[in-house]
Amino acid sequence: MRRLISAFLCITLIFIPITLFAEEGSSKPISLANLGIKSIQYAVIDSGKIESEYNTSSLFPVGSVSKVFTAASVMLLSKKSLIDLDKPVTEYLPEFKMADERYKDITVRMLLNHTSGLYGSTMKNSMLFYEYDSYYHDNILKELEIQTLKSKPGEMASYCNDGYTLAELIIEKVSGMSYSDFIKQNLLTPANLNLTTTADKVSGMKDVVSALGAGGVYSNASELCKFGYEFTYAGKLFESSVKNSMASPEYLKGVSPKGDSLLKFGLGWDNVELYPFSGYNIKALSKGGDTLYYHSCLIVIPKYNMAAAVMTEGGSSIYCQMIASEYLLSLLKEKGIIENTNYSGSFKIPDKEINISELKKYNGIYLSNAQNIKVTINDSSLVMDEVYTGVSQTLKYLGGGVFGNNVMHVSFREDDGETYLLQEIYAQVPGLGKYSICEYGAQKKEPVQLAKAVEDAWTERNGLIYLLLDEKYSSEVYAKSLPAANVLLASQSPGYVGYLKIIDENTAKADIKIPGLSGRDLTDYVFFNEDGAEYLKAEGRLFLSINSIPNIYSGEASKCTILSSGYSRWFKISKEIAGKNITVNIQKGSMFTLYDENGKTVKSSVLSGENTAVLPKGGYIVFSASPGYVFDISVK
Repeated sequence: MRRLISAFLCITLIFIPITLFAEEGSSKPISLANLGIKSIQYAVIDSGKIESEYNTSSLFPVGSVSKVFTAASVMLLSKKSLIDLDKPVTEYLPEFKMADERYKDITVRMLLNHTSGLYGSTMKNSMLFYEYDSYYHDNILKELEIQTLKSKPGEMASYCNDGYTLAELIIEKVSGMSYSDFIKQNLLTPANLNLTTTADKVSGMKDVVSALGAGGVYSNASELCKFGYEFTYAGKLFESSVKNSMASPEYLKGVSPKGDSLLKFGLGWDNVELYPFSGYNIKALSKGGDTLYYHSCLIVIPKYNMAAAVMTEGGSSIYCQMIASEYLLSLLKEKGIIENTNYSGSFKIPDKEINISELKKYNGIYLSNAQNIKVTINDSSLVMDEVYTGVSQTLKYLGGGVFGNNVMHVSFREDDGETYLLQEIYAQVPGLGKYSICEYGAQKKEPVQLAKAVEDAWTERNGLIYLLLDEKYSSEVYAKSLPAANVLLASQSPGYVGYLKIIDENTAKADIKIPGLSGRDLTDYVFFNEDGAEYLKAEGRLFLSINSIPNIYSGEASKCTILSSGYSRWFKISKEIAGKNITVNIQKGSMFTLYDENGKTVKSSVLSGENTAVLPKGGYIVFSASPGYVFDISVK
C-alpha cells in the first residue's frame, strides 16, 4: 500500500533507506552530494563557547527539533504548578474529545513521551510554500473528534505529531499567550536566541511548517546549538529538575525493545541514551527533525557541557545525527575524555540453545506502516519477502533464536500478547558516521476471511489510485510528487490492504500497534459514492478515484473553474496531446502542477513561477485555487 501523501514524514525522523532489508555495506566513502545534501551548516559548543561553526547565516526550519522547545515550555509551566504532567489532557482542554472513550486517560506526559495512543499526524495544510496557515492548529480538535486510538494510553510509545500540537494548545490555554509569544518570552529571549523564531513570524521562507509545536521553529545551527547548551549541567535557563525530568528514560514504560535503538524517548527528546555515546558510558540526548526539504539534529552531552547541531538542505535527520555525533566524539577524544572513537557496538546472541524447528511457529505475515512481509523459516535460514515490492532477503540462522549477517540481526519477540519481528542493525556509513537500530519492525497478523460481497468490492478497487482534493494550493505535498492514496491487495495477506484490516465493503481500519516508528502515522480508509464518483476519506483528507477523472481538453482555448467546494480539479493527459505545450493563467493564490505517468513532478507553478509546460505522456495535471477562480488554458 502506497503511503498516503508523506506530509507527516516532514516533522520527524526519516530512516536511511535501510530497514528490514539491510545489506552488508561498502567501505567506499559517500559524498554529501550522493546523499542528496545540497547544503550544510553546523556548530559545536563546549562549555558555553562555540568551538566550530560553518555556514550558519541562514535560517532553516528545524522540523521536529521544535518538540524540545514545546516540551521545555510545558515543563516551565509545570514548575509554576500550572500544569500537572500526570493529569488528563481534558483537564486543560475540556473541548478535547475522541470517538474512543479511552481518550479520557491520555495525560499531558503521554503527549510528550509519545504514549498517547493517537494515530499520529492529521497535518492537513501544515506544510506550505511561502505562507503560514493556522488551519491545522485551528482544526485539530475537530479532526481528532472522529478518530479512535491505535493503542491504550500509556501502553507503548509510537511517534506522534498530533500529541505535540495538543501540547501546543495546552501551553496557549494555560499561559494565555500564543505559542510563539510564549517561547519567545520564556525560551528565546532569555537564551539570547535573537534569530530563532516560528513559522508564523518568518517571511520569505520557501518551506513553511505551520505545525508550530510539532515542527514550526526556525533557527540556525549556531543558535540551535546554544539552545542545546541550556540542557547541560552548566546551562542556566532551566532548573536541574526540569533538565533531569526531560532526560529521564520514559522509553522504559510500556511495550518496547531495549537495545541500541534510534528512539529511547525522554520528554521532548527522541533518545536519552544515544548510541554510540552509550558505549562509552556517556549520556547523550538527541532530537532529529525533517521537513520535506530541510533536516536537522541536535545532540547534547549534559555532563561535559557540550552540544552539536547539524542542519542540511536535502538528506535526512539521521545523516545530521551521524555527522553531529562524529564532531562530538572527536571533541571528547581531543579533551581526553575517551581514548578513541572506534566503538561500534556489537550484536548479542542469547546463550540459550534453540532448535530452528521451534521457530517455525513464527512463519506468517508481518505488517507495519510501510511493509507487508511474508516470513518463512526453513531448516537453516529465514526468508523475508516484501509482498508488494517483491524484495526478498535471506538471513542465516546464527543460533539463540537469531538470524542475520554482519549488519543486521532479526529475531522474534512476544510482548504484551503480540508477536513482533525485532530488527537490530549496527552499521557505518563511510565518511559519515555510525548508526544503530533496535526496532520492532512489524507485527504478526493472521489472514482474514472476507464475505464474498466484501471481497468483490475491494477486488474491484484493487490497483486504483485516489488523488488528493482538499489541500491548499500552496501545499508542498502537491509539488513533491503525485499526492495519492491507493488500494493494493496481496494474496499473501488476505483481508488486508497494507496495514488496514478490511471491515466491510467501504471501510478498512488500522490494525497494528507497534512502538517506535513502524507503527506511527496510521489512518483508516472510508469510501463513499457521490454523484457517480467514488471518494476516499483518509488521514483527515479527501481523495477522488482516478476513474472519475476526465482527460484535459485538447483545444487551444478552455477554462477550468474551481467549484464552491474549493476542491482541486484533476485531469488526465491523453497520449494524443502528450508533448504539446500548455499555457495557464496563474495569479497569486492559484497553481497548477504536472506529473508524469510514474507520479514524478514535472512542473509546479508555485516553485517555478512559470505558466507554461510540456505535457508529459500518460501523466496528470491538477489545478488549485480559491472557489470561483477560473483558469484560462491553452494547449498547442
